[in-house]
Amino acid sequence: MSNLAHHWLSLALGHSIDTAEKALTLDIPAQHQAAYHAYDAEHVAPIRARYELKRQAALNQYRLRLRLAIPGFLIALPLLYWLLQQLFTDLGWAFWLTLMTFSCGLFFITRSWAQQAIAQLNDEIEDDVFPTILAYFGNDYQFNGNAYQDIQHYRQYGLLPRYDHSKFDDCLSGSYQNTRFSVQETVLTTRQTDSRGKTSYQTVFRGLFIELTLPKSIAATIQVKRDRGFFNAWNGFGESLQQIKREDAAFEAQFEVYSDDLKAVNQILTRDTMAQFLSLADYFDADMQACFQNNQLFILLPTKHDFFEARVNPYQAITFSRDIEQLFHELGIIHHLIETLIIQPEAV
Repeated sequence: MSNLAHHWLSLALGHSIDTAEKALTLDIPAQHQAAYHAYDAEHVAPIRARYELKRQAALNQYRLRLRLAIPGFLIALPLLYWLLQQLFTDLGWAFWLTLMTFSCGLFFITRSWAQQAIAQLNDEIEDDVFPTILAYFGNDYQFNGNAYQDIQHYRQYGLLPRYDHSKFDDCLSGSYQNTRFSVQETVLTTRQTDSRGKTSYQTVFRGLFIELTLPKSIAATIQVKRDRGFFNAWNGFGESLQQIKREDAAFEAQFEVYSDDLKAVNQILTRDTMAQFLSLADYFDADMQACFQNNQLFILLPTKHDFFEARVNPYQAITFSRDIEQLFHELGIIHHLIETLIIQPEAV
């Protein structure tokens, strides 16, 4: 029996809810262990205690709804079977396919109704807890705070695919070593109309816009794009950007560089910077692209990974440990990239 089915059955049968308090154990960098645990005890622990009570209340509501939903679903199935028999004269594959489709729809509607309190709990945690955890890194770290919400701002980098509609979701922003950055969840779609005039939308990008405001400005444009082999000749943004080869074989195997200034490329795309780009693309398994322009670095990172979604197991006492660890890890990636760009070791 799967864990989910086990939890459903346990709740429906009236088994007690797990209320055992769990010690907070975190896999975060050693230099942050003591400081973060002290911060957590003062700022996050009260929120954790409040949401633990909400979790238990949500499970009790879930239990009640399960006890109503399960017999309701079992009663509805034979009624659905009888209704479809009146509509179909032949009980062939069309009948059974329709029965299965309606049964699945009924199951998911029933399940969503039963789980409503738990889904709402996750949404509340996301909006309440993440800003508090982020404040550990500094008062200017914000979740869904002020960031660029105008898609036109990002068009200047020449990396966005053709789109008709844009949608911004959650955003994280802050500063590290005097370098401002923002991480914006974004979806871009195109509108398509078929020969019958029916309109549909296709997602052309789902992922992150990452933007860093660097301490120093460069009088050049540098674009880093995925290696497209034969099609690299069409990769440049405008006629002024020329393809520039790098001596790092691993980097050249995945990326192509375009710029109007060879000297700037040598200063910015150091061995360490190229290693960071390779690491970023590998970690998110993404066709990453980037653009250096003036004092900005813009990274286009397509990924299905949801960065800002609460990962609370409603069947266990709340610790927020997974959310804390993920924030530390993913902010660490951005911090390391900033350190690399600021230090600027020996160029290739």
